Amino acid sequence: MARRIYSIVELRISRVVNRVLFLALGFAWLPSAAAMEFRLFFQPDLRINVLIAEGPIVTGDAERFLAASTKADRDVEGHIVLVLNSLGGSVQAAFDFVRAMDRVGVFTIVPDNALCASACASIIYPSGIRRNIVGSGRLGFHSCYTKVEGKIDESAFCNEKIAEHAISRGVAHASVNLFVKDFGAGEMAWVDRHIVCTTLPGMCRPTLRDPRPSVESEIRPSFDCAKSRTLVEKLICANPVLAKMDARMAVAYFTLSTSLIDQKSLLDEQRAWLRNDRNNCDSLECLVAAYQSRIGALESRIGQ
Repeated sequence: MARRIYSIVELRISRVVNRVLFLALGFAWLPSAAAMEFRLFFQPDLRINVLIAEGPIVTGDAERFLAASTKADRDVEGHIVLVLNSLGGSVQAAFDFVRAMDRVGVFTIVPDNALCASACASIIYPSGIRRNIVGSGRLGFHSCYTKVEGKIDESAFCNEKIAEHAISRGVAHASVNLFVKDFGAGEMAWVDRHIVCTTLPGMCRPTLRDPRPSVESEIRPSFDCAKSRTLVEKLICANPVLAKMDARMAVAYFTLSTSLIDQKSLLDEQRAWLRNDRNNCDSLECLVAAYQSRIGALESRIGQ
């Protein structure tokens, strides 16, 4: 029997004055589904039918999406709201899906308690004209790969196509490279709304009024540089290499924490590293060494 999850989706609608509205959505996890399933949900405050897309991405989903989208309503900006909950699937089917999305205009949402991973995260989600992560919603990334006789091999051609596509949708080079180059095919890197919308330029566009980032935009650290006070924080914010290392560490920390029962011990360990190692540095060389050590320690435990 499918397990029901009740979630809240935050929609930011750009008008003369932005409004924040919420959708109460019921999610049914369908682990045995052979294809993505589409269903409508009527949102009473907006008085529109939004479209929920849930399950694996397979050939034919593009046609099923187009058929379902004819019954969905449009928000005040004229977009169909597409709510995603999928662990991924066929890369080719995902690109077919995107071409169908482009025909109708879509706002992609990953809501509270939902997951969007692999082809869903790297291809479908960033193809929304607007896109946003809400609450505990998460994206999962890994390098593109082929699997032959149980052996996983990374596909450089596939990764290049995904990177080109993401950049064409306004996602910065740095955001794409963080996953295409820094994380392999063997393990999933999970990121939450804070990491996606704070550190990865272009991955969140809650409204069209948000500035479109330059494709050359650098990765931002996992904290707000506008509020940086210490020498260490200022050094990190001023140095693109350190900023990327901080973001990569945040991804590794979050990915590891999602697999642990005792998350408090990891939090205590992280705070001790910040206090005793990183924050005692007074030079770039010291910070680079501290981050390299911490990233290695976290990433080596992922998947164990």
